[in-house]
Amino acid sequence: AEITEIPAEIVWNYAAGVKGTAADGRVSYGASVFYQDYSDFQVTLQDEAGNFFTANAGAATNTGFEADVRALIGDSWDVFANLAYIDAEIDDDSSNGNLAGNRFRLQPEWTASTGVRYLQPISGALSLTASLVYSYRSDVFFEPENAPISGLDIAEDAYGLLNLRLGVENDTQGWRVAAFATNLLDEEYLVAAGNTGGSFGNPPFVA
Repeated sequence: AEITEIPAEIVWNYAAGVKGTAADGRVSYGASVFYQDYSDFQVTLQDEAGNFFTANAGAATNTGFEADVRALIGDSWDVFANLAYIDAEIDDDSSNGNLAGNRFRLQPEWTASTGVRYLQPISGALSLTASLVYSYRSDVFFEPENAPISGLDIAEDAYGLLNLRLGVENDTQGWRVAAFATNLLDEEYLVAAGNTGGSFGNPPFVA
């Protein structure tokens, strides 16, 4: 068999953060920043026959932050929000070849969510629960090349999802019954694109 060996991928991770509470413990929060330095970053590519292979994309960096907060409102309600940013890309250097300057696949720059949750005892160990959550994700690429195939973008634009859940639970016995509705805003979006068919100029799209 024909064997190709590439250098080991090495990443140095640096992170710092803080966690805390306020308002007599009714508010909790956290925040962190991070930096990742890759050498010999490995990516999966395809040849013209549709075969997958691992390639060395050179140096890459990953920088970002994340923060979250949660607050109890009264005895039954709590609200929360979180936000994250990440700048993950192959270094824009000619020594990194055709992928220089490209973003990591499936890596949005921004993600966020916010919501409200409700928990109300009914009787004994039974409780009524409910939640309404909105989540957001910025645009992503599905392939390391970050490029269209046959004029079709192998990417997905930013979108948001709104989900609702209502249920009854018993913490003592460890069971829960719930009804839920996902994607209440009827958002249309892709979960995958490209893959094997892309090498033949006919990329599939999974909605």
